[in-house]
Amino acid sequence: MNKTFKITSEQFNIIYPVNINPLSGSIFKIRLFKYWPYSRIMELLIKKELVFVNPKLWKDPFEKLYLNTDYKELGLNQPKIYCFCVTTELKNEEAAWNIYKVNNERTLRCNINTNVLFEILSQFAYENNFKVYFGNANYKFTNKEIFNLQFPDNKYHKNYFSDFSIEKYLNVMTIKRQAFAYENELRIFMVSNKIENNNEDILRINIPEDKLQKLFSGFTIQPFDPVVGQDSVAKLESIKQEFEKKEIAKSIKLLYGETKVYTSSLYHNFEPIEKIYLSK
Repeated sequence: MNKTFKITSEQFNIIYPVNINPLSGSIFKIRLFKYWPYSRIMELLIKKELVFVNPKLWKDPFEKLYLNTDYKELGLNQPKIYCFCVTTELKNEEAAWNIYKVNNERTLRCNINTNVLFEILSQFAYENNFKVYFGNANYKFTNKEIFNLQFPDNKYHKNYFSDFSIEKYLNVMTIKRQAFAYENELRIFMVSNKIENNNEDILRINIPEDKLQKLFSGFTIQPFDPVVGQDSVAKLESIKQEFEKKEIAKSIKLLYGETKVYTSSLYHNFEPIEKIYLSK
């Protein structure tokens, strides 16, 4: 592998209009974020690997409605696919902390260095005969409209199922219900160029040591519940929160090296409103 390995059109395809062109380099100017539970970040840093999952593991049944459909009459014997979802926006912060929360575990938002991520994926694709596709999640349809896409008399049917191809198949895999539009997801798919499919539902992509130390530009801990009052209980809670923040930051820096670890300022300087002032 050359040290000057470059991303080429043979590795990357846009499957849905995202207003960016990876070959011009503009893809690397967008910001990408990933919400992970604390234990998952520790696992990534220890094992040095990114995990892509087969969409069959997605929770929302509408997202995988067309995953295992028989497309042979449309000329496609779909391959096994794996996906990694990130978000391109921070305006969904409140909802994101809630939706990605796992039990009582702290969630962290990882600021991803887009250049480094796509270098890792491109190298893996080159060495393992994969191809990388990416596109924005499409939040255009309701539950019923997603289900009705299959019928020829549906006005969107031809958009998705005529001249069918792997790109069209993956395009269907970007559909999400309108209710999730706040997520602003970018979906990255890894597709094997090999005819045979394996039975694994998880694809583990090794992160080279030199890339790992550049993959993230910082980490943000979810906001802690605001502490109200000055009594002993409130003070003890404040001490516990500060201790937990420091422990999380220490463990990340121990594995990743010196980096920025923030705490979300969503509830910064929270104070209850005691009264409404009359206008003069």
